[in-house]
Amino acid sequence: MTRNAPTPIDAPPPAPGEERSRALALVNTALEPRGRPLELLPDERALGAWLQTHGITPPRQTRLGADGLERIQQLRAAIRAVFTARARRQAPPAGALDTINVAARLAAPVPQLGWTASGPERTSTAPGDAAPGDAVLAQLAADAIDTVTGETADQLRRCEAPGCNRLFLADHHRRRWCSRACGDRARVARHYRKHHPDAAAQANA
Repeated sequence: MTRNAPTPIDAPPPAPGEERSRALALVNTALEPRGRPLELLPDERALGAWLQTHGITPPRQTRLGADGLERIQQLRAAIRAVFTARARRQAPPAGALDTINVAARLAAPVPQLGWTASGPERTSTAPGDAAPGDAVLAQLAADAIDTVTGETADQLRRCEAPGCNRLFLADHHRRRWCSRACGDRARVARHYRKHHPDAAAQANA
């Protein structure tokens, strides 16, 4: 049975840093709020809308198909593994690195010159002969590499609130949660453990 596309109520607001990293935004489309899986890209239609929203519309407006959705979900899992490892200051699985590097080689970006109110602007696009799915994967993989090797690398965090698996870019070294709601939930949980130590111990048994 095909799941319905998530409603705005299901999808949380973007985590800090998603506007700076499309790869981070991709990672946060597979969530586990309070231990319940929530897939924000359940089908091709949802994927197409997400790609357009994040400026990664495939060349020639071609739909990626079920195979394209599966490939992007596989890349997403690899990016999550690498980002999580970086946030924990650990080495990522070799397979995750291979998945990202293979995707990045699918379509080398072509530099483009744009012009805005503030002057010239360098952008990039996939080569015109690249397959739509390959172009999308290459863009997302390149963005993941930039995120984990650039100035944002040290800002990568995994939300520490119970029941949240989102990653984000911390704007302060002491920030531990991806949202105010998660911070409130973490404080409530800490208060409960402090005043009900026996119940907390049984829950963790």
